Amino acid sequence: MEKKISGIDSFNLEKYLPLFIFIFVFIAFIPSLFNGYVNWDDSPILLYNDYVRGISLGNIKWMFTTFYMSHYQPLSWISLALDYDIWKLNPFGYHLTNILLHAFSSALLATLSLVFFKIIKIPYKERIYGAVFAAVFWAVHPLRAESVSWITERRDVLSAALFMLAFYLYVKVLLQEKVQSSETPPDAGNRNVRRLSVKGLLPCFAVYVAACLAKSMAVTLPAVLLLIDFYPFRRIRPDSENKRQIVSDFLSCLAEKAHFFVFAAALSVFYYFVVGKAIDVPYIEAYMPSAAKAVYAYWFYILKTFLPIGLSPVYVTPENGYLLFNSVALIFLGFIAAAAFLMRKKAPGIAVSLLFYAGTLFPVCGLLNGAPVPAADRYSYIPSIGIAVLLGGLLAVFIRNAEKNHKEQLRKAIVFSAFLWLSVITYCGATQQLIWYGSTSVWNRVAKIEPRSAIAYNNLASLVYAKGDKEKAESLMLKAMSLAPEDFNVVLNCGNFYVMAGQTDKALEMYSKVIEMAPDYYDAYIKKAEAERNSGKNEDAAKTYSAAASIRPKYEQAWQGLAAVNMDSGNYPAAESAAMKWLELKPRSTEAQFMIALSIAGQGRYEESAGICRRLLAENPNNENAAAFLKRLENAMPK
Repeated sequence: MEKKISGIDSFNLEKYLPLFIFIFVFIAFIPSLFNGYVNWDDSPILLYNDYVRGISLGNIKWMFTTFYMSHYQPLSWISLALDYDIWKLNPFGYHLTNILLHAFSSALLATLSLVFFKIIKIPYKERIYGAVFAAVFWAVHPLRAESVSWITERRDVLSAALFMLAFYLYVKVLLQEKVQSSETPPDAGNRNVRRLSVKGLLPCFAVYVAACLAKSMAVTLPAVLLLIDFYPFRRIRPDSENKRQIVSDFLSCLAEKAHFFVFAAALSVFYYFVVGKAIDVPYIEAYMPSAAKAVYAYWFYILKTFLPIGLSPVYVTPENGYLLFNSVALIFLGFIAAAAFLMRKKAPGIAVSLLFYAGTLFPVCGLLNGAPVPAADRYSYIPSIGIAVLLGGLLAVFIRNAEKNHKEQLRKAIVFSAFLWLSVITYCGATQQLIWYGSTSVWNRVAKIEPRSAIAYNNLASLVYAKGDKEKAESLMLKAMSLAPEDFNVVLNCGNFYVMAGQTDKALEMYSKVIEMAPDYYDAYIKKAEAERNSGKNEDAAKTYSAAASIRPKYEQAWQGLAAVNMDSGNYPAAESAAMKWLELKPRSTEAQFMIALSIAGQGRYEESAGICRRLLAENPNNENAAAFLKRLENAMPK
């Protein structure tokens, strides 16, 4: 007879299983160690971002105050900066950290699965089978490759690792407090749920906050913790005849997590009213949230979990719209929901697992969040944990029932089928990692699976141009525009291509078209102004920079460009005014200060300009520009 649960740790294989899972998952993702960067978000997030060049007070301030790339993820920025301190820009180190974080989450999933299966009285051997299946199925599934094998998705693996750690800490508190378990009869008198203390939950709460600061998708954890209060811990018993007791228990469990839910609500408000309003890139209609997108997403990830073929880094909207796909999806989703509801008393684990999936997917399902794609493999990272645990639990139950009925051949067939399924999934996961080897492999895959994807041809054009085939590159770029003529992001990329190709007139035509389509698109104005300045059209560039500054007055780039173009034109007062605005936004910017020195010198204020140069040299004696210009000023000033 097994000992009653007294803690997470047990003996024999249970004790070491998480370590075995960690090692197995790490080995399974070794192919990713040799991947490089992808010319998608890796470039702006890491390669061209000075703020992740190591840990410094200035960089940390930026990390906690920026909404760069439409995210608030200070801890993810910090983790990338720490990697830079160790590895500089060697992609090996960044991939290594991603894999270690993913393997850690997988080990925690194995640990939690063992606990859950033990609580519901799954025998030792069967729960080992179930926990192994749950952890391995989730960890090596091809849908995980995008999150683990793409450096940009550090936010996914870091946030999930902290999410799982907070989950583990909550379960540990429950076990230490010896809370109500499924071993207690449904109506055990006038028992009251023992409310967990704020102090006891403090480590869990702290890690939860950290998870949200790595990626906001972790915000759903409080609802997940409330779910396991229902099952498997049965702190809340909806099947009890004492309805007042049910309400009391629910309110007690809710009250102990009040600080979790308050933080979740505050973060949601912050994201909607602050981060959401700071997004620079306007959305076309196809990017906007919709119920159709949500239905599509909920069925898409279930479908791809069981049939992981045709996976792509980018998906496009179905050619004939969502109607046909969603009609089928609603039938299947309705059937699954109905079955879970009807079996809620006999098999509550099914309903809880599916609610985990539905709840954790909600922030990115497309109902509230706008996105250029109807689905993305990375969005399934945390939600699919619920499906994995459900499958592991069902496997354990099937094996137990076969043994109970002395059907040894059936038991062996079940175990063999599970092993075979995991083997296929592991192989498919390894091949999916190779797609993320580099830019060419990623965009070739997208073009193959989603031939209507404009972004694929956009990026392939840049890659082909870099190899010197300008004619083919232009053909690919024009194909991208033909696929999505209404998408001003595609048109903007076409303009960028023409800039690289030295065809400024065509580039300006594209940028003007973007501005006509999206009058508030800040980046389009900046790109157009840069092209105008580089082609000697300073007056036009000044007007375009001014328009950009009026759209985003707190963004330094427009003021910087406006100062530079006015300097080029000899309009020194206007250059000074723009440089002062630039300095207001970046008070420690030596470039802005030097621009002010240049502009006031142009107005004959040599002594004042020299004073600025001397201050710059006092801060940094190696400032060659300031030193050279100061020398010129001193030669020009009366002795």
